[in-house]
Amino acid sequence: MNRGLEAIQKELRSFLESKRGIFPRFYFLSNEDLLEIIGQGKDPKPINKHIKKIFEGINAIDTDGGTGKGNEKVYMIRKILSQDGEVIDLDGDLGVKTDINVENWLKTLTVKMREALRKIFHRFNSDQAS
Repeated sequence: MNRGLEAIQKELRSFLESKRGIFPRFYFLSNEDLLEIIGQGKDPKPINKHIKKIFEGINAIDTDGGTGKGNEKVYMIRKILSQDGEVIDLDGDLGVKTDINVENWLKTLTVKMREALRKIFHRFNSDQAS
């Protein structure tokens, strides 16, 4: 039984390492936190309690109510919220659709967040120049 347990633990470590290889910010999480995120990856609401560990400066992500039912329910992340009350709006084509592979939609969230910040900075820069 001990050998079986060791084999299972080795496979689990390998699985978690593969997820961390896809999304390196998972290295900031304990194995327990990462398992919880992977287990509930399609629903971003429970991930909010871990989001501060993944992204410094982000306090929460805000989603719509979701579409579909049961395991087919899909959420759209619309806003990123900071602890200081700042809000980055991801409306329009910048929203992030969740799917079963949390590491993929978190990577997309990273890209969309950068795009939204780039637009905000560009708009601010343009306002300052005029």
